[in-house]
Amino acid sequence: MDASCCVAPANSMAKGAELTAGDSLNIQVNATLGKNINFYVNSGVSGFVYPYSGSAIELSYPNVTTINRDWIVPVSSQYSFVFNSSNLFSYKDVSIQVTKQWSETAYRDVTQNVQLLPSEFAYIGVVLVLGGIGITVFGIVKKEVLKTSSSF
Repeated sequence: MDASCCVAPANSMAKGAELTAGDSLNIQVNATLGKNINFYVNSGVSGFVYPYSGSAIELSYPNVTTINRDWIVPVSSQYSFVFNSSNLFSYKDVSIQVTKQWSETAYRDVTQNVQLLPSEFAYIGVVLVLGGIGITVFGIVKKEVLKTSSSF
């Protein structure tokens, strides 16, 4: 079906957006009952110039009153959300809300206390430190003993 057939130039309106394939949208439309309002989502729109037609009709709802639909965008493109009617109507006869939805994955940081060396190396370190202190004390004591013995 030709997209331009669905958008009558004399009585149509559109809103548009650049969308990416895989985007998840929720589309809600409310229209006045009895106004014979049609709703289309067209892809492949090249600029928003009258009459807002695209290269493909992705969604089509004739004589719409209420829509609440989740929709996955099939191709990356410029899209138009188009309304038309055989009756003259104003913007107050239709309301549309398009919400882009996405999921976020929550994560948490986990801190763990992990020894860098096995505990056996800690014992060796303690022995080395105590040995170093012992040698230092021994050296100081020996030096003092030599000082006192040489002073006599």
